[in-house]
Amino acid sequence: MYDNLIYLANVILGIIGFSIALNICCKKMLQKPLVCPLNMKCDQVIYSKYAKFLGIPVDFLGMFYYGIIVISYSTFLFLPATRTPSSILTISIITISGFLFSIYLTSVQIFKLKEWCSWCLTSAAISTAMAILISQTSYLAKNITYLAEGYRDIFIVGHSLAISFGFSVAIIGELLFIHFLKDNRVSDEESFVLHTIRQITWLAIGILIISSFVIKPNFLTVILPLGLLTIVSLVYDLFVSSRLTELFSGRNPKPCLGDKYLKRVSLVFGPIFLILWIVIFVLQIIK
Repeated sequence: MYDNLIYLANVILGIIGFSIALNICCKKMLQKPLVCPLNMKCDQVIYSKYAKFLGIPVDFLGMFYYGIIVISYSTFLFLPATRTPSSILTISIITISGFLFSIYLTSVQIFKLKEWCSWCLTSAAISTAMAILISQTSYLAKNITYLAEGYRDIFIVGHSLAISFGFSVAIIGELLFIHFLKDNRVSDEESFVLHTIRQITWLAIGILIISSFVIKPNFLTVILPLGLLTIVSLVYDLFVSSRLTELFSGRNPKPCLGDKYLKRVSLVFGPIFLILWIVIFVLQIIK
């Protein structure tokens, strides 16, 4: 009964989230302004370059995500026989992934765009609530060890691939970043390449975080370096590299007191960013 209430709550939250994503999608397709109930600047958020992730509109991803949520939890609610270990683990990972993605999007609003969208924040709150609810189900609590052990090998492979891929992309991204800034000018094509590489790097970090919950690696060999990497990546991406890209792309962003020191700061954060990836990569090989 307790689990059924949680599934029902997630269905309702999923329907609300889907409606929000659908509304944003329709407004963008019709090129109409998005009415914000709290008088925030929603249009500056939903029409920014961060409104796409790896070329896919975030509102499309939102509809797909919430659609899966509604269908899955409705199935669990009305067809209890479908609550198998694999289905429970899969939907739990999807729910937690949505929560982590909402943290990324909210961080972009706070630190990068410095503008707020009430609909986006509501969607983030919904993703957070669903992640908290699914973690409280008795089925998941009783079977988490079994679920983790049953699919441990798959997550270890995913964890290793994410480290290798993220490490490779990070090196390529830093080399391109240095190359593009040589002439103190970044074209639109170069800016798009750097933006895409940053998003791919975040995707790799997200996979590492999720897989770490299942395989429970050693704190000093994976958790600590991964935590430091996440913090450094957040600061480096939102405050340093993306800011330098804007400054040299001719977009004339609002001047900031630290702009003249950004190149020097990048010479510090860039190596730290790569060193952390190297540490995680080497530790994984040794392990």
